[in-house]
Amino acid sequence: MSSCKPENLRKEVLGNSQASDWDSARGEWALRSVYDEYGGTCVCSHYPITQHCVLYNSKTKKELTVGLEAVMGHTVKLARDGYVRISRNIETPPNKTLAAIVESQGILTQKYAGFYSSMIGTRKVSRKQMLWLVSCNRKVKVAMSRIVLQQGI
Repeated sequence: MSSCKPENLRKEVLGNSQASDWDSARGEWALRSVYDEYGGTCVCSHYPITQHCVLYNSKTKKELTVGLEAVMGHTVKLARDGYVRISRNIETPPNKTLAAIVESQGILTQKYAGFYSSMIGTRKVSRKQMLWLVSCNRKVKVAMSRIVLQQGI
């Protein structure tokens, strides 16, 4: 078992970014997919990791797989929490971060994406809204699974 070395994470992120400073470089990365698999190694050298987050830099077209522990408190954890939530209960509305990622990745059509975002934090919904929400959540789960499979995982 090895521990996290934040300097390794910074080196990998900066080395795969256009930006030369940490704060700007972090802004270039977005969540592409998440998956659970025991025994992985994070770019920060932490081993073993179970929760993997695949990050993508649209400027450099590069990907990094990092452990959730390495990015705690960042967007990735929030998006993963939202994804886990809808995976456990298909009738659950998304959180703000998951809805933003769904929109930015084009997972849903514009019509569905607008509806999906409007469901954030909603507690009571009509039957029709619930049917739409379940349909959206199913599409999000399938799309996230496809993204993971495209990564060869």
